[in-house]
Amino acid sequence: MKRMLLLVAAILALAVANAAEYVTLNVGGTGPSSRTVNLSPTDLVECIGMSGAVVIEITMADGTKTGFSDFPQATKHLYTGLTGLRFYAYNANQEGVLTLKITRGGDDENPAIPSNVAVIPNDADGQFEVILESSVDLVTWTPANPGTFGGDTPRRFFRTRIVKRN
Repeated sequence: MKRMLLLVAAILALAVANAAEYVTLNVGGTGPSSRTVNLSPTDLVECIGMSGAVVIEITMADGTKTGFSDFPQATKHLYTGLTGLRFYAYNANQEGVLTLKITRGGDDENPAIPSNVAVIPNDADGQFEVILESSVDLVTWTPANPGTFGGDTPRRFFRTRIVKRN
């Protein structure tokens, strides 16, 4: 029981330490034509939304740069290994808005762990069972199998639990 309480406390501390930062960038119109965000390679970056005739240029840790004009297609995907992001309009009379969710990493050896990741504890003598469960009310949970669910499936919530077996 003590070990379980320590695990819960560690997870909560990690969640607080890696709190998300939301950044909204506006370009064009009466504002600047370009905005830049400095990142650490261990930061997690998620595009929440983007509008306008704009471009996003990302810089990777090795210095390579890539430009996207359809970054919103990647909404809800996590990106890491970036050192910079530049957001700019195609030309002076264009405008755009970009919103990012950035979870800052602690240091280069311990990247940020998103809150939706389950980690098996480091215990050489332990055996752990990873359990996937689903619920329609967030109160009653039943075992679930991974797979594909159709759009006609009733609203369903999922959670993953890790249980020590010995």
